[in-house]
Formats: sequence, structure tokens, C-alpha cells
Amino acid sequence: MSCFSSVSPVNRVGSFLKKSTNEEVLRQWIKFISTILFVYS
Repeated sequence: MSCFSSVSPVNRVGSFLKKSTNEEVLRQWIKFISTILFVYS
């Protein structure tokens, strides 16, 4: 597993977006944003 250094969060997000449907991406973003709003409010 020497490819750890080349796997950046951006690459992981990109591959996630490619694999997922728009509905799933939208749901993940809503969950992510609401979590941030909840934590920082």
C-alpha cells in the first residue's frame, strides 16, 4: 500500500462523486453541511 501518499482528499472526493448518483451526492452534501452548521452554531 505505497499509494497512500498519492491519495489526496480531493482525489477521493472526485472518485466518490464519479461513482455516486446526483441524488446520493446531494444527500451527502446536505448531511455534511448540516453537520458543520450544527457543530459551529
